[in-house]
Amino acid sequence: MSPLPPWPVTVTPPALPAGSFDALLGRLATQRPTQPLLRWRDPAATSTDADWAVLDAAALRQRVEGVAQWLHRQGLRPGERVAWLGLNHPAQIVLLFALARLGALLVPLNHRLSPAEWASVLLDCTPTLLLHDDALAAAAQDLVRRAHPALALWPVHALEPSLPTGDAAPASDASPPPLTDDPLQRPLLLVYTSGTTGQPKGAVHTQGNLLANMAIAAQVQGLSERDVVATALPLFHVAGCASRPCRRCRWAHRCCCSRASMPAPC
Repeated sequence: MSPLPPWPVTVTPPALPAGSFDALLGRLATQRPTQPLLRWRDPAATSTDADWAVLDAAALRQRVEGVAQWLHRQGLRPGERVAWLGLNHPAQIVLLFALARLGALLVPLNHRLSPAEWASVLLDCTPTLLLHDDALAAAAQDLVRRAHPALALWPVHALEPSLPTGDAAPASDASPPPLTDDPLQRPLLLVYTSGTTGQPKGAVHTQGNLLANMAIAAQVQGLSERDVVATALPLFHVAGCASRPCRRCRWAHRCCCSRASMPAPC
């Protein structure tokens, strides 16, 4: 057996992949515009490869820009929160990068919690709006009606490029102004615990935290642009939302996003 190295072990941390989420995505879209970054399958489709959808780096950046503008037109401003209630969905990744551009925070709700626990989280983080997928549409509508009637509620389809005109689309087309603060210090992700020792507690993650996680994980795991990684972890968990999908974007390789399953009845 080899002798153990002297303690403490000194490790030089790797350099951050970029100075912000926006800079990271912009660089990938410029250097590798056709590199696939995100791949997912419609759960209602048949199991053929043609049913898989793909976003390359250029398309992802375009989608992020559109969502950021849409959120800004909804009145979202730096420091405000957007909550998500749903199963794993590619829109969560787009939403995370769009909120980084706006200086706002994503609050992914644990879909395994009870409605009372969701209400407690929303009361604590006071989001500007709540987005939901089709699977939890009824739960989201009931949550807002019972506990937060003033909260703006939107389906995930509002983030799609085919945003309808009329009442669903804001009148202003103004783009969000550039931010002047340090993006590495800017909070981006607010993840709540399951509340095993009381009420769920929120943990704030800055862009710097998440970018450092990408760099360290890529160094330890030896990831490259040739890798394809299946993400089955729930995106409401920090290991799912903050680690895996963002880590894949660090190296511009493909992330296969799997729809998390609902818990079985007890």
